[in-house]
Amino acid sequence: MAITFHPDGRVTGNKLKQPGMILKVQSDEIYQITEYSNSPGTYQSIDNKNFVTEGTNSNLLVQVELNGAITGSANADNNFKMDYNVAGGSYTDLNYNTVNTNSNNGNNMFGNIRGDSTQNGGINIFTTFLIVGNGIWSAGQTLNFRLFRIGESTFKMNLAYSDGASVGSPSRFGRAVSKIQFTEIST
Repeated sequence: MAITFHPDGRVTGNKLKQPGMILKVQSDEIYQITEYSNSPGTYQSIDNKNFVTEGTNSNLLVQVELNGAITGSANADNNFKMDYNVAGGSYTDLNYNTVNTNSNNGNNMFGNIRGDSTQNGGINIFTTFLIVGNGIWSAGQTLNFRLFRIGESTFKMNLAYSDGASVGSPSRFGRAVSKIQFTEIST
């Protein structure tokens, strides 16, 4: 199919894809308030998100924002893990920390996370990582992402500690929303 440049500025036909061009942006919010109980040895599923690729051999920038509160004990250990597969294949862990971890939890995304005791157990985490898609997927394939939590005490997703206190309903400044954003970039 030919590319046609029209006098009114429209371009029709094949897509023009130059290296570094953003092909697609998808932002997925996690609104629900979910309570995860003490689970220091087993991952608990938080959410699954699908992303359908626009390009072949493109790169994918993944941004994750996690908000919540560790309410049982502000000094409890917690962490998160994210993995993905291409078109139902095997899962691959993302952005994992290989520094000083034990064999049970070696593919977590961060170092040890403890709720800030000065913020009554509140946590707010933001991370960004790049998946270089060279030969991993082609245009139109579905990437399935899974997000997990592992940790001690109780973690309340999207709920600040003050939301549990008597601060009014709704909270004075609203509550947190966690997010996962995908930005596909041509190579």
